[in-house]
Amino acid sequence: MNPVLADKNEIINLVDQAIIDVNSMTEKSWNNKPQPSKWSKKELRGHLIDSASNNIQDEWVLYQNYQICRVIKNIPEEKLQNNGDTGKGKRELHTLSYFIEDDVVHLKYHINQITA
Repeated sequence: MNPVLADKNEIINLVDQAIIDVNSMTEKSWNNKPQPSKWSKKELRGHLIDSASNNIQDEWVLYQNYQICRVIKNIPEEKLQNNGDTGKGKRELHTLSYFIEDDVVHLKYHINQITA
């Protein structure tokens, strides 16, 4: 299987499991900050929402992640090696595949923080 399509499936599974986990959390757990300078689970969710979109509605972040999966599924394999420059003042090329994989890592990192 194409690794990017596996990423799509992983995003869907992560979001589906996160919904189950978040729905079972207490209000105290949801708002608890492990340290004054650390985010609460609620704040982490806000960060993921902001990362997916500038919209702050819960349903929107879920919709965005599912839409991202649909887009990923339809990217022609040869396009996954297209480069984009992310450098600020210097050239930093990354492939589309890199960005997709990086998004999965980012999503997993914060979902693990929320559901831990």
